[in-house]
Amino acid sequence: MKDQNVNLRVEKGVAEVVEVPMPHAVGEGFVVVEQAYAGICTEQKVYATGFYEAHESPLHMGHEGCGTIVEVGPGVSGLAVGDRVIVHIGWACGECFVCQHGLTSTNCENLRVGPDMEAHNGAAPGSGGAGFNRFRLAPAINVQKIPDTLDFRYARAANCLLGSTYSIVRDFDVGPETYALVAGVGFIGHAVIANLKHRGATVIALGRNESRLEIARRLGIDATIHPDDPDWLDQLKSLTPNGRGVDTSYECSGHPDYQRKALDSLRRFGQLILMGYQREKDWTLDLDVHDDILVPARRIAGMEDLMFKHRADLLELLQDPTMQQQLDIMISGEVPLDSAEAVFTDILTKQHGKFYFTFA
Repeated sequence: MKDQNVNLRVEKGVAEVVEVPMPHAVGEGFVVVEQAYAGICTEQKVYATGFYEAHESPLHMGHEGCGTIVEVGPGVSGLAVGDRVIVHIGWACGECFVCQHGLTSTNCENLRVGPDMEAHNGAAPGSGGAGFNRFRLAPAINVQKIPDTLDFRYARAANCLLGSTYSIVRDFDVGPETYALVAGVGFIGHAVIANLKHRGATVIALGRNESRLEIARRLGIDATIHPDDPDWLDQLKSLTPNGRGVDTSYECSGHPDYQRKALDSLRRFGQLILMGYQREKDWTLDLDVHDDILVPARRIAGMEDLMFKHRADLLELLQDPTMQQQLDIMISGEVPLDSAEAVFTDILTKQHGKFYFTFA
């Protein structure tokens, strides 16, 4: 291993590569992964506004990644140096209700994050607990071995792209009879569309951004509707059997206007899935429990992570040539870590799909 690690320090108006100490897997149940790719999720918002979510700080940015194990710590079995792996998000406890039932890592009742990983391994702050580290501390419980036949270019989609949207589509019995709405067509909306089309659903996109709608069309979207059209709901219902509305709406923007439209688009006994959010804004969806939920018998759910019990199935999907073609459409590019400011600025124009950092 190298003597020094690198990390991307992100603050408002600043995104710079800094040298940090090399982490080592001395804590129980950890490995060190040399990353091939780290996905950019919402970190450009920190660069634009300076707003950090609870798990973030200037030296703890990024949470996606895949690469090769270079060190294995005590108490780890089934993983070895040289294994090619996906690093799933966070540090799940493995013992709570969520973990014991094969549910999602990020919903673990005792979820720990980057600084906890560093403290557990006696590592310096910022030296290996984040996705934008080249050498990354990773708990074995959240590391998934991948076959040599799966290129990292597709394995990287197991985080906040195909992976974060897989379970919430699979768990709602989507199939050829399903009519679905995707409201908001950023990279999460694109991934929902790909998962829905994989299961044969008829998919309608609600969106304003023509560049991102064009990506949705290339993914096989069945129809697009502009949310500012006065008759948007009539247009939508005309595309569904007997004008009933869609079976499931996936809201991927976090904006109350899209949330309201996604709710209004549902048939009776339909399901609203909330996936988008904007923590830095004071946005609230107003609901009338009687008129919006009880009378039409609608359900509301939300999730943004892959279930433990679905990891093996997702791995199979990532090796499917048709889905790999879809991923090639969704992914806009990969850039070296030292080009962070330029790519963050580019992402903020909202004209693209998903981007990844490289560490070469």
